[in-house]
Amino acid sequence: MGLPRWQCLLRGIVPFFHDLLILAMVAGVFSLAARAQEAKTDLKPTAVEQPVPSPVSSPSNGAADRPAAPQTSVSAGFDEGASTSQEYDLPRSIQTALESNYDILKAKERIQRQRGAVVEVRSRYIPHAAINTGIQQIDRNLVYNPVALLEGDQNNWNVTLEITQSLYTGGRNDALLKNQKALMEAALFELQSVVNNVLLSVRERYYAILLARAEVVVQEQYIQLLEEELHSERNKHEAGTVSSFNVLRAEVALANGRTPLIRARNNLRLALDELTQVLGLAPKRETDALTPIRVVKEQMAYRPYYLELATALQVAQDQRPEFKRLNKMMESQAQMVRYQKAGHQPQLDAFFDYGVQQASYSSHLDEEVHGWTVGLRGVWNIFDGLATEGRIKQAKSDMMLALLELEQTRLNVDVEVRRAFSTYVEASELLAASKKVVQQAQESLRLARARFDVGAATQLDVLDSQVALTQARTNEVRALYDYNVACFRLNKAMGNMEKYEVKAN
Repeated sequence: MGLPRWQCLLRGIVPFFHDLLILAMVAGVFSLAARAQEAKTDLKPTAVEQPVPSPVSSPSNGAADRPAAPQTSVSAGFDEGASTSQEYDLPRSIQTALESNYDILKAKERIQRQRGAVVEVRSRYIPHAAINTGIQQIDRNLVYNPVALLEGDQNNWNVTLEITQSLYTGGRNDALLKNQKALMEAALFELQSVVNNVLLSVRERYYAILLARAEVVVQEQYIQLLEEELHSERNKHEAGTVSSFNVLRAEVALANGRTPLIRARNNLRLALDELTQVLGLAPKRETDALTPIRVVKEQMAYRPYYLELATALQVAQDQRPEFKRLNKMMESQAQMVRYQKAGHQPQLDAFFDYGVQQASYSSHLDEEVHGWTVGLRGVWNIFDGLATEGRIKQAKSDMMLALLELEQTRLNVDVEVRRAFSTYVEASELLAASKKVVQQAQESLRLARARFDVGAATQLDVLDSQVALTQARTNEVRALYDYNVACFRLNKAMGNMEKYEVKAN
């Protein structure tokens, strides 16, 4: 006994749809591989660190006639890291932040998300295929047969392959695709802006470590002076030339001098933790501690360069990624206005169907008919209650908001550059003054000791001179730190950080 016709039909249909499914899966695999390759977004350095600008006008004959930059450095003598910690210099810190900083990782992920939106909109230009199937049973009381009422309930099944292609949308698809591409470019510029902010944070925290380490050295030098003073007073007391009061005063000064040293060492540990945070060196597991790091024994140095305020303002207008991002946002909003206006236009699609279904007015599942349908499908919303007009007004308002944000950002950047430039000038002047004060304090201490040895000065004069020298050295290292940080902030305000290319493969 042969199989029923409907089973034979299903046996014929199943291989067809099986092969179709295999082809779809293969196409999907190649599509995912292509998207995975496209989704890679790397930050690759294309230039070394740019020179730090100076508020002094550049000579017309070029840099060859400029005097050599004097070097001012502070040595370090405090080993703050454990033997198992990793050592970082500034280039390694920057590279680590580019790879691990969470703000950068989130900005890169937003680019991937926007890339997916572009792929989604681009799919509107490609034919869509779908398989529709269903089965139902209808009570015979709901079926009218003009020839004869069929006995029993009515069964119905169908399997249809439908292919549709958008032909005309009034410019909607084109506008939406350009909108998403503009948002994609805006996301790239946003990533560059995040990179600039992170690089500034890395530099500030890196130099905060150098400052804390230099302050530790200054306090250790102060402690060494106090210990030498105490040793000298004890020898004089044993020789009977001074009273025990001098020894006691030297001991009190030494005890008081240890407090700033303890605080300086703690500030160094905190600065290391802050650098670890901005680098994104999170523990691999929740139970692990932060990754210990050490900074190389680097010295803060003074390097003067030449720049004018007008040049800084112009460079900021040309290079700040915030301006480029907002320009792309305005372009995106302009396309959204075009997209909403297309709501007044008709839409036209072409379609092709091929299906198999149960024969009408048949109660047997194996009685089927099959065939194809081809045609056009259109829709034109002649009146939608002014909903399209409302969406157009919203899109125009969004475009105006983007324009206002751009103008506000220009004002904010202008003020930021001026403040950074003024801070730079102040830091340069304070650094020059602090260097002279250190020289004067050293000479004052030498004279105080010489006068004390011949009985022309008191021990208090010597201690006061030591305190003044320590304060002068502290002011110098802080002025050097402020100078370098002011340079970094001025470069960031101009958008003149290292030239890292945001490359999307």
